[in-house]
Amino acid sequence: MLDIARKRAEELAKELEAQLGDGRRGERLRSGVRVALLGRPNAGKSSIFNVLCRREAAIVSPKAGTTRDIVEASLDIGGFPVQLGDTAGLSRRAKDPIERQGVARARSWAAASDLLLLVGDCRRGVRELEQLSATLPTDLPRLLVLNKCDLLEQADLRTLAETCESPGQPCMLVSCRTGSGIAELVRALALQVAPLCSSSEATAGSPISERQQRILNYCLESVQQATLHEQPDIMAEFLRRALVHLGQLVGHISTEDLLDCIFRDFCVGK
Repeated sequence: MLDIARKRAEELAKELEAQLGDGRRGERLRSGVRVALLGRPNAGKSSIFNVLCRREAAIVSPKAGTTRDIVEASLDIGGFPVQLGDTAGLSRRAKDPIERQGVARARSWAAASDLLLLVGDCRRGVRELEQLSATLPTDLPRLLVLNKCDLLEQADLRTLAETCESPGQPCMLVSCRTGSGIAELVRALALQVAPLCSSSEATAGSPISERQQRILNYCLESVQQATLHEQPDIMAEFLRRALVHLGQLVGHISTEDLLDCIFRDFCVGK
């Protein structure tokens, strides 16, 4: 009987994980898929940011380190909402305290993103971009883009294009000045964004709120704890906690819960 209960609890945990994953998709539909523009200083990130925004949203300057803080913009990419963030250049040796803080914020924003858009200067080649990619969270999908391709001679551009098509992480060539490759970049972004917002048939439904997601997380933790114990009474206690959390989710509140809330949150008898 205990093995059957544990098996059912494990199945429930998988269903809760699937629902929570779908809830993250719902959050993306509400707030937008978070895309971080990252690269070394003066790689042309802000130029790409402005081209994607179709307006001068970020300051562009030949001087490296112009962007110090996160500049955000809400976009529509392939019919899905996107929250695009232009970040400070990831300098290897940032000496200025403000620049160091900008780099730290860029990495923090990237870690909380859904997709990374890595931008490099085509004159520095693919290798630098791959090295930068290796320093970022490995669990996040990414697109590699080499900007300023209009500055290369045709022969050098053809050689670089062959390198970018090599197996592994593909890399795109664009020029914000001429518009070359921008349409292809937007299509590539749309292909990356779509699965982050789409729901599977098994879990498709209405997006869940932040509160519902938090309660489901509590419920999942209790169910997972239940599967780890051999003693029936301990397993039952964790399953009871999971049931209480589900009750909060669907609105089943007992009289004891109501009294506890009243005596905890209100000054009674004074």
